[in-house]
Amino acid sequence: MLTLIENGEIYAPEFSGQNSILLGAGEIAISDERATDPQTHELAKLVSDTHNGGMLSKKAGVTHFHVGTGEKRLQLLRDLIDNYDISAEWIYATHITRSEELMKEAIDLGKLGSFVDIDTVDEDLPKWFKFYLDNGGLPEKLTISTDASITSPSNLLTQIRACIIEHKFPIKQVLACVTANTFDAHRRGAFLFDTNEMHFILARCLAR
Repeated sequence: MLTLIENGEIYAPEFSGQNSILLGAGEIAISDERATDPQTHELAKLVSDTHNGGMLSKKAGVTHFHVGTGEKRLQLLRDLIDNYDISAEWIYATHITRSEELMKEAIDLGKLGSFVDIDTVDEDLPKWFKFYLDNGGLPEKLTISTDASITSPSNLLTQIRACIIEHKFPIKQVLACVTANTFDAHRRGAFLFDTNEMHFILARCLAR
């Protein structure tokens, strides 16, 4: 079970029964009209502290960012990487399909080492999956999620099925975005699930 505490850090009980361990932080809203962007130096401290906590507990220690529709898009994340001692691998941006411009910036962020995420709320995953690949996005740096507060896992399965069956994307490439890539984004010695088993479960669900 995950526990989200007030400052945004995400904890999970240690499997051996020890104290809770740091998995990451988020989601931190940026370029979003519902919240002001954090000060860059404060955000750098949060990202660094989260990484250090993950390193000490042998967990991912990544910081998740909710990207809104603002014109600055991923500028704040680029500032973190360019001007502070922050590695792109410590950053994970979601909701990257707000616009083509945002998607292209997310593709560049992925090439620096960050993971980026497409949600399936708007039920247009095939369109954005194709755009991501056609514009040079690294398949191994992309994940796909439900945005669970709005849509259910069934919507995710429907969108994955559409990519594979209707649009003929390779099944291994699509499934990796909800299994192996998600695992890689959150691991540092933390084996949260067996990716081979998840491939099998999803393949059976898609075949129904």
